[in-house]
Amino acid sequence: MAEIAELYELRAMLLGLASSRAARLASQEDIEQFVEATHHLRILADNDASATIYKREVLSAQALLIAMSNSKWLSDMYQLISNQSLWRVMVRGKSVVFGSKERRQQSATDWTTLARTVADRDPTASEAAARALIGASWDYVRERRSGK
Repeated sequence: MAEIAELYELRAMLLGLASSRAARLASQEDIEQFVEATHHLRILADNDASATIYKREVLSAQALLIAMSNSKWLSDMYQLISNQSLWRVMVRGKSVVFGSKERRQQSATDWTTLARTVADRDPTASEAAARALIGASWDYVRERRSGK
């Protein structure tokens, strides 16, 4: 669990940086596409899409946001963490983080908040929203692993 916690911490930092950069640097067209992607997450969550389908769309939204940061280094670092065996098996592979409809709905709310801050071109709020989004995922995984 300590290693997973560290991976979450790193992801929060990197997604926060990507969000801040996207708020400053992304084209209006890319921002609109990102807002639409997060709207799609809301629809999936509200219509009780499976964790697997929802996870796939979250990964697409993440990839879009990372690309919007206009940073090859950040993209490479984020991908490196996402490809770690521990991460793939314990979190991504099992779709643990989206294990309930309520969790998917909370995630969709978090993504919508993040999209709004990026669309508002607010780098500070965007970074905070991204970190909160990853933090909420970690809280959920930690609760599930502890048996709550």
